[in-house]
Amino acid sequence: MAAETEILASPAAYEPTRWSIILSAQAPSHPRYLDSWNDLVRLYWRPVYRALRFSWNEPVEGAKDMTQAFFATLFEREWVRQFAPERGRFRTFLRVALDNFMRNARRDASRLKRGPVPISLDAIAADDTTVAATDDLFEREWRRSLLERAVEDLARACRPEVVAAFRAYHLDPSRPTYADVARALSMSETDVTNHLHAARQELRAIVRRLVRESAETDADADHEMRELFG
Repeated sequence: MAAETEILASPAAYEPTRWSIILSAQAPSHPRYLDSWNDLVRLYWRPVYRALRFSWNEPVEGAKDMTQAFFATLFEREWVRQFAPERGRFRTFLRVALDNFMRNARRDASRLKRGPVPISLDAIAADDTTVAATDDLFEREWRRSLLERAVEDLARACRPEVVAAFRAYHLDPSRPTYADVARALSMSETDVTNHLHAARQELRAIVRRLVRESAETDADADHEMRELFG
């Protein structure tokens, strides 16, 4: 996405911490339990799939199948309930769980065919030192998924002309100018400027909300935002 730093500059104050997506995914009795699981899969499907493709060298169809099997195992065995923030970031927890899943799957493929493979979570460490350099791929894909979801939410939250200006300016790989966008959309440059300002403010709010949903505290959310966007 073009001009990420510009889009996400000048963060406003955070609303109260939610950490909702993790908490509700840990509690089967929670009314948003299934919705939270869907949110987790939506945010982490791409990072998991890409890690399987390029870190574990799975073919396309194999990576798709293993991605589904991994999330099914997480859900069926309620592993998210074992996550504790003092042990590290949720992405670290998920990535190490994925690595353990794959090691078990490759060691005993016949068991995988019969159902979910038990995985020991003891190897999930309290810090990021357990994460290999290839986890840069996982981080990049998580960031991409987060931004894609934010843009989808933006499209629902803003007027069509605001979304059109945002897409034309920020999502066009040719990196058009305000004047280019104005001509393409039959708008004045002033309208383009105003629409982009509105879109950026809304997108910042959406990204902060998404980050808060998997951050335990506002300080953690601040740290995530700095790591993601500077």
